[in-house]
Amino acid sequence: MIPIDEALTRVPVSRLVHFTSAVNLDPIFRDGAIRNSEDLAANAADRYSPTDLQRYDGRPSHVCSSFEYPNAYYHHQAKGKAEFINYPDWVCLILNRDLVRRTGTLFSSCNAATAGGAYLGEGGQAMLDCWGSKTVDGRFPRRSTHLAAVPTDLQAEVLIPGSIDLSEVSAIVTKSAERARELFGTLQMYGLQPGRMEWRYAPMFFDRAQLRSHIWRGQRVPEFVWTPTAEDLA
Repeated sequence: MIPIDEALTRVPVSRLVHFTSAVNLDPIFRDGAIRNSEDLAANAADRYSPTDLQRYDGRPSHVCSSFEYPNAYYHHQAKGKAEFINYPDWVCLILNRDLVRRTGTLFSSCNAATAGGAYLGEGGQAMLDCWGSKTVDGRFPRRSTHLAAVPTDLQAEVLIPGSIDLSEVSAIVTKSAERARELFGTLQMYGLQPGRMEWRYAPMFFDRAQLRSHIWRGQRVPEFVWTPTAEDLA
């Protein structure tokens, strides 16, 4: 079995990404953690809007994430769900890459829910399988120009067991500078210290076609730092 540490030396992935409805930022900051679906259903069902109520991957005890960029395909589906019609705004939380070292972390070289989680596996080889020569269904070969840090299937997932402490979040990415200011301001108003991590905006994170095009051409997606003013911090 290939150790995770060795797998990390073979692919230049620098981070994980978790996306969620912006309405969940308040409870995430109040709890100081991204809590898994199992925990939320048992202890905080009234305060969160789970991104995936069904969890067809069969792992409600894990938090879903992706390598390097968000799973824009699933985001496209999730934002249209009935429970999110009144909450159209989404955010991406940039997570510490080293979370993949957590015991029990699972990797899927395609969407984790495929075949009820049949492609989920542990260990370095399961992680490297995400960078295979073609997607699981054989429809898309990995192009020579494909961005090296990104798995072959843009829906490949990393499932982190347990909950994720807010200290593992290095940045929050929104669709626009205006939305970053609004969300930051709301959290600041309630004394939740949103300045503890960097804030960015990246419209292409939320545009499935543009994100895919950049990755296939080997180009990183532009991200812009949003810095709060003295007024924002007041």
